[in-house]
Amino acid sequence: MKNKIDFFCIGAQKAATSWLYKRLDELPDFSMPYIKELHFFDRAIKYPSPNKWSRSLITRLLDFDLLSNSIHELASSLYRFNFKKTRWMLKWHFSNINDDWYLSLFKNLNQITGDITPAYSILEVNDIKKMYKLSPDAKIVFIIRNPIDRSLSHLKFFHQTRGKSINELSIDEIKLFLNSKNQTLRSDYLRTLNNYSKVFSPANILVGFYDAIVDNPHAFLNDVVVFLGANQNQISYLNINDKINVSKKDIIDSEILDFVTKKYTTEIRKLSKIFGGYCSKWESKLDNKKQNTKRYNSITLDRIKLRK
Repeated sequence: MKNKIDFFCIGAQKAATSWLYKRLDELPDFSMPYIKELHFFDRAIKYPSPNKWSRSLITRLLDFDLLSNSIHELASSLYRFNFKKTRWMLKWHFSNINDDWYLSLFKNLNQITGDITPAYSILEVNDIKKMYKLSPDAKIVFIIRNPIDRSLSHLKFFHQTRGKSINELSIDEIKLFLNSKNQTLRSDYLRTLNNYSKVFSPANILVGFYDAIVDNPHAFLNDVVVFLGANQNQISYLNINDKINVSKKDIIDSEILDFVTKKYTTEIRKLSKIFGGYCSKWESKLDNKKQNTKRYNSITLDRIKLRK
């Protein structure tokens, strides 16, 4: 029985990875896990992404909120008589965390399957090597978004999910969030690509662009499906324009916009030189120049020369 991982989508955060998970899960060539983000390789406490898998099974069971959530998810699958999902959820919530457990999450997922966890973009090389050891033939998908837009979208969504508007925050609080290690790492696309290209073959690393999803979601999905070896003729138009986890359109203070623009200007100019295309559009926006309307395809790393 198949329990290998065919691909990892490593982000970026707030770059339509939930949309990609939903679209792939609709296709007959794919069997996706019941949970989108498995957070196995970023579970170490050294990473600035909260992760329950760094805790033992006992401490997780003693956490009332975690236990309540686990029981709720189990009850939901039982209510729908989805016993396959119930067994998977039992394993997901009530197991010791190790390599065998992680691989078992893909057992009986007999079509193309993968782990879509945006936090994997911040992994250090030694943890990427652990990923490679478990699945050396896996392909990597990395969707990048203008880092200015990405960080502001995460700022809004992070506080939105906690019942707050960014208008309730002080300028200093917002700057502290945007300048955090977590935010900086998640927008350091060149660090991510350099780290992964040290471990995985550049030909097996696909860089896609959030802008392409906005321009033509069907064409973008076609890029990914072909890269992963599936039949692009199965792509459905039914839900292709669905939007998932959309941030509120709060007005951004000009001081904050200036702050985040200065933070990422150098990064954007580097990306523009390496990738051109949409990244050059980001640079044109910085310089208040007219942007062309051309759509650009995703690209594998063997076709470009990375520079830090």
